[in-house]
Amino acid sequence: MSLVPKDSLFDSQWLRTKGHASSGGAEVAECFTAARQIRAAVPESWIQAVLCDLGAGVLSQAHKSVANGHRARALAVYLRASNYFRAAYPLSDWRTG
Repeated sequence: MSLVPKDSLFDSQWLRTKGHASSGGAEVAECFTAARQIRAAVPESWIQAVLCDLGAGVLSQAHKSVANGHRARALAVYLRASNYFRAAYPLSDWRTG
């Protein structure tokens, strides 16, 4: 089983997303977890894995950090969430276009 989708569009978007890990915009483990949920040539699986599951889950973590008074942690987690939401956009546009 491949951990990364074998589709050129999904692969390039996945690599772009994971590439932000060095600056805190992603976590490699989260990217691999999302990749396991993606089915090649099925944009909805990308949107579900990256936007709905990963992005929304990370955003929820950021909100919890704010509620607990951990502002610096929240800012770092918001950065990751925004990167995951950005990663979902090209394929959500493809689906509706």
